[in-house]
Amino acid sequence: MKLKSLAAASLVALGVTGAQATTLVDTFGGAHSSFETAVETGVSGPFFNTYEFTLSSWSSLTATLAGGGVVGSFGVYKTADDSSVYSWGVGGPTFSVSDSFNLAAGSYYYAVTGMGKPGNYTLTSTIAAVPEPETYALLGAGLGIVGFVASRRRRDF
Repeated sequence: MKLKSLAAASLVALGVTGAQATTLVDTFGGAHSSFETAVETGVSGPFFNTYEFTLSSWSSLTATLAGGGVVGSFGVYKTADDSSVYSWGVGGPTFSVSDSFNLAAGSYYYAVTGMGKPGNYTLTSTIAAVPEPETYALLGAGLGIVGFVASRRRRDF
């Protein structure tokens, strides 16, 4: 009798752990390079996947999530306080969401959550540094010097 109770309790315990969402924490290698990608296939059941990255300066970020057989959400969050920067709902036999935005230097992560039936998705992230005002000032000063030298040469002839 005790053996049947123990077996039943074991089956219930194993069933409960199988119902929990799978969690994946991945990094894009720390600092975000100009192009990062993550591919997940065979996503089945509930899942919560995060992809951490850091930006060393203001950056223009373009994020794209495309796939199929998954229903859930996709977002960009600040690591410090888990506040949402941007988020989208995703789902269907096939889907694709893409957006571009500027982010300050700091630590962030992408979160992809939902239910796979089974499904798959590809996360693509690209950045381009946003020039700071000092860059434009330096460019203007350089062009001014080139113009000054050109005008002096014209006067000498």
